[in-house]
Amino acid sequence: EMETVRKRDADSRRHEEATRQLLHKEQARFRELESQLEVRSAQEEKSRLEERKRMEREHEQLRVEVTRRAEEEERALQRTRSELQEQQVQLQISKDTFGDAMAEA
Repeated sequence: EMETVRKRDADSRRHEEATRQLLHKEQARFRELESQLEVRSAQEEKSRLEERKRMEREHEQLRVEVTRRAEEEERALQRTRSELQEQQVQLQISKDTFGDAMAEA
């Protein structure tokens, strides 16, 4: 009977050691997965920030382009107004000259 107790005790210790090794192995695997998750999370955050910066750059480029075009259109409109005013002045001068000529005749 003492031999049986010793056998059971030895089996129990082997089982306990196997359980302890399994636990250490599982803990190591958990730490590895946790580390991978942190790396993946950091990569995702970096990608998200890069995408946001890219979109902000594109938005700024678009804003600059729209502003540039609006300024060009404003300058073109101003030139057209100036030309129209000049034509109106020339027309008035022509009318006045014609009126003066008719009055003298």
